[in-house]
Amino acid sequence: MSKSVFHSLVIFIFGGLLLASAQASASLRIPTAMTASDRNRALDVLGYGSATKILGDPYPLGGYDGLEVGIATEIMQTDQISALGNKATLQGQTTYNTITIGKGIYGNIDTFVTFSLMGQNENVSDVGGQLRWGFYQASYLPIYLTAIFHGNFFNCENLVVTNSFGMDIIAGFKEGDVTLYFGGGPIQASGNFSGGSGGVTNTGQNSGNSISGSRFLGGLNIKVGRYFIVGEIDNYDQPAYAGKLGYRF
Repeated sequence: MSKSVFHSLVIFIFGGLLLASAQASASLRIPTAMTASDRNRALDVLGYGSATKILGDPYPLGGYDGLEVGIATEIMQTDQISALGNKATLQGQTTYNTITIGKGIYGNIDTFVTFSLMGQNENVSDVGGQLRWGFYQASYLPIYLTAIFHGNFFNCENLVVTNSFGMDIIAGFKEGDVTLYFGGGPIQASGNFSGGSGGVTNTGQNSGNSISGSRFLGGLNIKVGRYFIVGEIDNYDQPAYAGKLGYRF
């Protein structure tokens, strides 16, 4: 098998898995009668788990001409959600697809936006963004550092709405068409939990909760011509996983 045929096969298989994976899981069920500690635990899973992912080579896109588009699948481990409140139906994970668009702004500064696709089995919506600044590149080694400021909005049927904000320092190591990246930084998440009839709090009142902590992440990016595939793991108390197929112009 030739190298080009192999690359095309990898892209075809990876892209098919991304598109199919979010359609294979059931809707996220939010338990009712959640106490304050339950709500903080749910925020730990949903607020942190939905935070905007890097999902790509952290090397700058390249000024005004830089442009990147991609489709990603994000996976949150939500089994602990099922054990909260009135203990909703067990669900091991929540999976949904997103579209990402990145654009170089000036020099080593890029901006990215992410939004979930409509019509998925999961009853969630997700919108996020990043501002990236590539501030260091080694002179004689393929090593570079990027600062990333990120924010995200996550909504599950208007029962739980979360916002997350954070900053990461990411190190990238490039060898040919393969880039390994890892890093981390502080993150904060806040959430609103619906009360009243059909709500999820044990008090019957709307409740706002917030938590703060750190996240650590690592990923592997493989370039195939102008296409790329990437996998990433974000480590909070509960890990989150994501994969992406993209194209850099």
